[in-house]
Amino acid sequence: MAEPLKQNQPNSSEEFQAFNEALNQAVQSSERIARQAENRLISASGAQSSDDKASQTADQLKQALSKAASLKAKMAMAGSNMGRSNGNLQDLRSLMQQSYANTSLSGGDDDTGQAGLSASYDRESFLGADKSQNNPSGIRLDSRKTFAQALPGRRFDQESSRKGWIFVDTWYIIGPWDLPKGPEFEQSFPPETMVDLDASYEGKRHPRTKEAMQLRWRFVQSGSLRIKPPDELSSTVYFAYTEVFCESAMDVVVAVASDDRAKLWINNLVVFQDVGLSGWQLDEGFRRVLLKPGYNSVLLRLENGPAVANFSVLMCPADAVLGQ
Repeated sequence: MAEPLKQNQPNSSEEFQAFNEALNQAVQSSERIARQAENRLISASGAQSSDDKASQTADQLKQALSKAASLKAKMAMAGSNMGRSNGNLQDLRSLMQQSYANTSLSGGDDDTGQAGLSASYDRESFLGADKSQNNPSGIRLDSRKTFAQALPGRRFDQESSRKGWIFVDTWYIIGPWDLPKGPEFEQSFPPETMVDLDASYEGKRHPRTKEAMQLRWRFVQSGSLRIKPPDELSSTVYFAYTEVFCESAMDVVVAVASDDRAKLWINNLVVFQDVGLSGWQLDEGFRRVLLKPGYNSVLLRLENGPAVANFSVLMCPADAVLGQ
């Protein structure tokens, strides 16, 4: 914020925009640092009650981990867009509900308390979701209408009068790495193991200098549905990370579109995966998901073939999309 603050009070729209962007970035960074510090403190101090430790036998933990691996594999299969027509809607709520419950039972990470909410969210709020009625196999969106009406944001409030689509406008993006040869998404990259927004890596060799590019996470805030990664190059891999906040458990439809292909995780669960080379299309695929109260992590892997690279992630409460 040092440079914007040197100007004292903003006196023009350009100065105000620069000051506002710096302020937003500082606030988001401070929130992230506070959450990371608290997580590390809890981890370092082993802050788990003796009652919980006593109830965790080796067999129970082994079963929970085995179930978690099985659920993640099922999520990846269910989230795949392979062979499905545009506009397909896949309901992932049941698998996500099971995964959330299993993570809690196995003593895994649960950051719902970071929002100032109860650390043990109300699991019953997920159990009442109707998984059969009013759940069509496909959705069609009017692109022109969606472009005109979708609003930027990363927050869902029950009291808000706004019930339509929001496009996730704020991300941390890193890349490019070289696009691996072979099956899509087979080779993993560091952000898939752990998102460390302070980390740096060696990436793709720059086509002009032939030197490996030094990669760091960069803050990107867009006023457009389609997000372009910095240092856009062909035959590359990028990652984008953000968090979506919910005041309470939410039943949400997510629309993912990319040029060329993308893989999306929500709370470390694969909810969307596209293959092949294709241009950006708003209705490539829809997923019905459950968001936890508090902060929900969102990680996207973008793979670019030739020419341009971009992506979009839109979200809308399910009842507003499906007319429940």
